[in-house]
Amino acid sequence: MDPLIENVDAQNSYNLFHIIMQAPVSPKFPEEKKWGGACLTIHGAYKWDNNLLQIKGPQYILTFLNHHLNLITGGHQGQEGPVQNAMDVLTRVHGLSTIEPKDFNLINASFVYGICCVFQEGQPLQLRTAALCFLPHLGDKWFNTPHQIMGPNTMRNLCADWASTVDGIEHTNDIQRVALTVFLWMINSPHWRPHIPAEKWMLLEHFTSLPDDSEPLRRCINNPQLMGVIRNMGNPVTTTLWFVILWYKYKHL
Repeated sequence: MDPLIENVDAQNSYNLFHIIMQAPVSPKFPEEKKWGGACLTIHGAYKWDNNLLQIKGPQYILTFLNHHLNLITGGHQGQEGPVQNAMDVLTRVHGLSTIEPKDFNLINASFVYGICCVFQEGQPLQLRTAALCFLPHLGDKWFNTPHQIMGPNTMRNLCADWASTVDGIEHTNDIQRVALTVFLWMINSPHWRPHIPAEKWMLLEHFTSLPDDSEPLRRCINNPQLMGVIRNMGNPVTTTLWFVILWYKYKHL
């Protein structure tokens, strides 16, 4: 496979990844070969994909991602490429947050800790950018929940690392959209809201970058408690921005 990796078709590469991930480990197919083959094929799917990739069974990509996140948190080197490739492919999956826990648990402690680790400032900016684009796909499972999935200190650290990542990269339309999407998920949650850096409320000025059917924006503008929260912040700019959004989305209230 190695000499052919530059010439593979993205869909064929992903299909082979799917087969490799389902194959049981055996003396003839040890774990080392399984993960090595999976790395090559997910790289082929990521590198040559033109947004046409037909993805089936995202739980296998999540399992692959979780494995390499665990290696990163364990101090192993050279895992950035596989993690970045997996996150990039997963950003093309619609309805990821609806995946059943029996297939993959998106709030599993090791998975949550791994995502938090790749946001830390010591990680390559390209990897942190991939994590930034992946985070909106965890919205319902991570932010729209009645219970906290992590402790206050971990939430505070993740918010700070997320904000640092947003500040460290060019604000293209795509980056503005994914950053604002996560921000809206956070402000709609009483668990996450207190940990958001105050300056990140200025992301509201980019609200026109969101699609009309943005789920977190819909939840926010129909949350009557949020208006009181924003008023009590004592920041007239933030209050004005929120009023502008409410007027702009008046028909959706």
